[in-house]
Amino acid sequence: MGGLKSPLTIFIMKKRYIILIIIVSCLWAIWRSNYFAANFRTETFYKPIFSQDFDVMKEGSTINTLLKPSFHVRHGFFLVFPCTNWFSTTDNLDGQIKYSFLSNGEIIETKTMDIPARLMAGYNGKKCDVVLFTFDLPYKRVTGPISLKVTLLSPITKLAQYRDVIRCEVAPAYWPK
Repeated sequence: MGGLKSPLTIFIMKKRYIILIIIVSCLWAIWRSNYFAANFRTETFYKPIFSQDFDVMKEGSTINTLLKPSFHVRHGFFLVFPCTNWFSTTDNLDGQIKYSFLSNGEIIETKTMDIPARLMAGYNGKKCDVVLFTFDLPYKRVTGPISLKVTLLSPITKLAQYRDVIRCEVAPAYWPK
């Protein structure tokens, strides 16, 4: 007796599979969304894609890295160091940097900038995070690998006391609304 199924039964079974596929697809899209990741998967979302010591007192200090983003969002070039008072530490910084984006050895964009007097900065009770500049990843109109080169043109003297503990990081600079 269990051989043939009616067309209605087959239609209902197919409908269930389609609904299941739609639900799984929606859950996957939500899981991968920037908003969800920034709010609920913060350990992986805000994890730096690059981190290295950076001497802010040595003119000519240079970092060069290949950028491989985990999420397609605005990223920032951060200075990270232990501090006790982020406002007095990160207010009125001096210094000048030059940064360039390269793809396959060719310069796509380069900019020389003075460190802004008022920076976006964060403080978590142990460390200060200072954003020197931001950019979108993947980089606009570039399909190949992209690398970032940052050179210190003049020292950031206000951060001299943190000279040996400053790291530079490239990480998402995305704050959901």
